[in-house]
Amino acid sequence: MSRLLILGTGPLLEPGVVVFGAHGLRTWHLTKPLIDAGHDLLLFTLPIPQPPSVAMPPPGVEERTVSGFPYKAFLDGNEAFALAELERTAKSFAPDGMIAINTGPAGAMSRMTCRVPMWADLNGSAIVEGQIRSRVYGHNAALAHHWANERDALGRADRFSAVSLRQTYMLYGELAALGRMNRWTFDHPFAVHVPNAFNPFHDTTARRGTLRGSRVPEDAFAVLWSGGYNAWTDYDALLEGLCAAMDACPRLHYVSTGGAVHGHNDVSLPMFERAIGECRHRDRFHMLGWVDTSELPGIYADCDLGLCIDSANHESLFGARNRTINMMIGGLPVLTTTHAEIGAELVDAGCALSCGGGTAGEISERLAWAAEHADELKRVAVAGRDHVRQRYSYEATTRDLVAWASEPRHAPDNAYKLRRHSSSRNPLREPSNPVEGPPQACFPAPLPFRPAGSAAGRVVQRGLGASAFERLRFLHRLWQERLLPREAVRIESPDADHGTPIAGAPHIVFAPGAAASPKSASPVACVLRTGNVRQVTIEDEGTDPAGIDSLAGSLVEDAPTNARLVVRVIAHGTDRTHNEALGRASAWRELNTALMVLNGIRSVCGGRMGIEVLLRVTERNWREARALDSHMHRTFRVRTLFEPAFVGEGLPSKSRTALVRSLYSIRRRRGYCDPWSAPGMAVALDEGRTRVAYDDLPPLVTGSVGGLFALISER
Repeated sequence: MSRLLILGTGPLLEPGVVVFGAHGLRTWHLTKPLIDAGHDLLLFTLPIPQPPSVAMPPPGVEERTVSGFPYKAFLDGNEAFALAELERTAKSFAPDGMIAINTGPAGAMSRMTCRVPMWADLNGSAIVEGQIRSRVYGHNAALAHHWANERDALGRADRFSAVSLRQTYMLYGELAALGRMNRWTFDHPFAVHVPNAFNPFHDTTARRGTLRGSRVPEDAFAVLWSGGYNAWTDYDALLEGLCAAMDACPRLHYVSTGGAVHGHNDVSLPMFERAIGECRHRDRFHMLGWVDTSELPGIYADCDLGLCIDSANHESLFGARNRTINMMIGGLPVLTTTHAEIGAELVDAGCALSCGGGTAGEISERLAWAAEHADELKRVAVAGRDHVRQRYSYEATTRDLVAWASEPRHAPDNAYKLRRHSSSRNPLREPSNPVEGPPQACFPAPLPFRPAGSAAGRVVQRGLGASAFERLRFLHRLWQERLLPREAVRIESPDADHGTPIAGAPHIVFAPGAAASPKSASPVACVLRTGNVRQVTIEDEGTDPAGIDSLAGSLVEDAPTNARLVVRVIAHGTDRTHNEALGRASAWRELNTALMVLNGIRSVCGGRMGIEVLLRVTERNWREARALDSHMHRTFRVRTLFEPAFVGEGLPSKSRTALVRSLYSIRRRRGYCDPWSAPGMAVALDEGRTRVAYDDLPPLVTGSVGGLFALISER
């Protein structure tokens, strides 16, 4: 048996609960079979949003019990508090696997650092829920929140369950878009269909309640709406259809339990109630609101027909309807539209009545027919109850989940990440292919800035102006000082005339090309290979377009299909002193030619090659560098790195700092909001000289060592 940490949504359907919803039903639906299977479970629940009139308690955890099973309920929706508690629990409980039920809990659980296998139940599409909220409230602000939860769960979990077969297909599309459909998961069964199951609480032969004779006449034909009023129903058509049916059938009464779906749709119910107040048959509408769960079986028994009316929208297309199967297991025949998958399936099986697309005419016609055909309704009720009991029980719908829980396993790509990024704090969040990373993922992540007085800073100073082989020894020094992991680094030189290769551990990080000095006419300064990153660093001077084309083209052909390709061009052309030494005005023409060639190669390889340009910035050329930065960003969409080269050039330290800050602020105003352009800066003192750098950029130094630093962190 397995130890399982579960995070779901509350409240569960226990005595005294009044406001509950599909998410709480789903939590118990997936948890109860695991209890019956004998697993050691620790269940936490997050609360559903409450009405504004209800004061939320401070963050905390409360011990509760449902059907003799103890669980823990978070008192409010403070995710930071919940994650801290879950992290502590995971360390002490040591689960074999984790299960998140509903998209909100799945998003939260996916942000934990616990590395055990995870099953995410995405009970309906969160992004479609966000679309509903956007329509209801007239803005799209909710989309980002809903997508963040679904995206994080899709990127982290090992198996998924969906509430409809249509949503299962949607999940595979989302997984493909996020890079999970890769070489490791070729035949991995990511997603399975787990339809909603009826709650056993409703599977009873209840005695009549107190509805008839008090609220509705004894001979009334009572139709029941049970549950929340969300935006997937056309309430104008529903009301028009009800009123037309009431015109034709004086016995027809409308009974409603449930209410607004707080946090999702607080608008539809008040509008519907106002329209009822203006209706000619308003006395035959009985809006009971949320009732104690213990009253529901009696209300079901007092009614003649259940309603599930939705409109043609994306939530209906991909979602499901708990109310339908719970009314049917309670003995009620159901009139349903066929937009939702469950509605179409029940109608095709002959165990539910259909009102087609849910127009006012279709609704009124079927209601009037049902009021005159009591015997047919009884037949449909019996057929529906038998069908639901057979196909939509807890046991029948959760076999895949129970089988996985007995031996939780990682998805193959997640297993690879755990091996590949074992030293990472959260290896399961590391990208394993270009699609899985963010849009800027073709660029290596930089190392944090290290002050020049630290061990890393001292080593950086020793690496300034190094030749190719000296840079190898510089890397070896990093490895010796444990600034690079010993088990992940191997350093060697293929250039025999440069001396004996330096041996380390079994992974190639750096291999120099033919160039031995920064002023070589060859376009190659160095080639870096690390993990799934391939980088070429090119000098802009003496550039041969054919040579660049050959070099970058071979880089593309040599790299695996999931490799991130980076070409870095070191632009000396903005340095007046350097240009004067070479007897030229600038190297703009050479740089422009190189970028044109590289841009063509990038378009051929499907955009998976990133282009960087390293500009040396001094107090004499910063205006030219700024203009060149603007030109390259506008023309070639390249990433520009600045190399502050102020050491020993006679500029006061305050002026140096002000200059780099000025360049930085210009980039911010232009909207360069890349991850490497964070607001922080640092001034590091070393032997009385000032070196200025962005604190989130690699320490950029002369030649190709700056390119080296950006790659080290990727290993």
